Amino acid sequence: MFENIVKRKAGRPLGVKDKNSSIYKIKQKGSPSKNASSFKNGTSFKKGWSGGPGRPVGSRNSATIALEQMGEENAYAVYAKLVELALEGDVNACKLIIDRVYPPRKGLRVNLEYSGTMDTVQDINMLSKHVLGKVLSGGLSPEEGEEYGKLCEQRLKIITDTDVMNKIEETYQKVDAISMGAE
Repeated sequence: MFENIVKRKAGRPLGVKDKNSSIYKIKQKGSPSKNASSFKNGTSFKKGWSGGPGRPVGSRNSATIALEQMGEENAYAVYAKLVELALEGDVNACKLIIDRVYPPRKGLRVNLEYSGTMDTVQDINMLSKHVLGKVLSGGLSPEEGEEYGKLCEQRLKIITDTDVMNKIEETYQKVDAISMGAE
């Protein structure tokens, strides 16, 4: 089990000391200890196992729970004080209230002014041309045009998937008709 022999250096010993000298024997890397059961890789630990299951899923820190309880108990009083400060002219309190009550909108409504349908591939092609024209003329921002493009792409995928499924169903019906006639 002990193959390499190394003289002791200053500090902590590197291995097991021989009783008759100041020479320490180094345990070979990967050899298991006497009490541990050995696995494939020569260690007493399973590969990929961190040592335990860890914290259960969904469990929460007790400090977080305590803070939430304090917040729930005092939320009305804090909000009332915030409104009081805002009414007295505190600009920061006003900003906090406005930011919480009226958060900034992520996107604005845009009227595209397109009256065509979106039932066929050709209809989607016409809509995408219309959107591109609006972007190029400045009627839509490039970001808004990109969002409309994503919607067109989703609709186009639905139409083509439906067409493919219909063709597969027609093929099954033809194969069934041929097999019925052959029997």
